[in-house]
Amino acid sequence: MAELGTRFDPRMREYVRWTPAENVHITLQFLGDTGPDQIPTLIDCLSETAGNSAAMTIAAGKTGAFPLFRNPKILWIGFDGETKRLEQLQGRVEGSLARLGFEAERRKFTVHATVGRVLRGLNGRESADLGFAWKRMAGPRNYEKFLVDSFTLFRSHLKSRGPVYEAVHEFRLGG
Repeated sequence: MAELGTRFDPRMREYVRWTPAENVHITLQFLGDTGPDQIPTLIDCLSETAGNSAAMTIAAGKTGAFPLFRNPKILWIGFDGETKRLEQLQGRVEGSLARLGFEAERRKFTVHATVGRVLRGLNGRESADLGFAWKRMAGPRNYEKFLVDSFTLFRSHLKSRGPVYEAVHEFRLGG
């Protein structure tokens, strides 16, 4: 997936801040500011959720853009395969965390990984051109399938060059 930025239309590539390969991930739930004292409870809660969830196989799929291809702000890659199981896992994570007081996302969960953010100042026709160029990247790919058998709780540190993610705990799926 990380190579998509290098394959993207060279005239448009410079208008996107590409996500470094090591930062590409699927967010099951964003927690916001979370105190260190909450971490043990989070780990207990998410361990139980993971233990009651089964592994799944997915592969990178189509390209997408938020909010729309004609006015993209976020460029993303979707997934194929057992995505319904991933959606169910996300629902269980969200439900478990709601019991701890974390607010559920208001938007419907879309299985995706953000690979780029369109730079500010690009709008109108240029923005639409970029979005539809990204949409054309959606041709057949034959990405290798991979097993999702865990998820990770990350702490993000915001830096001037972008976020740096620190793994706090990895949760193995049990079922």
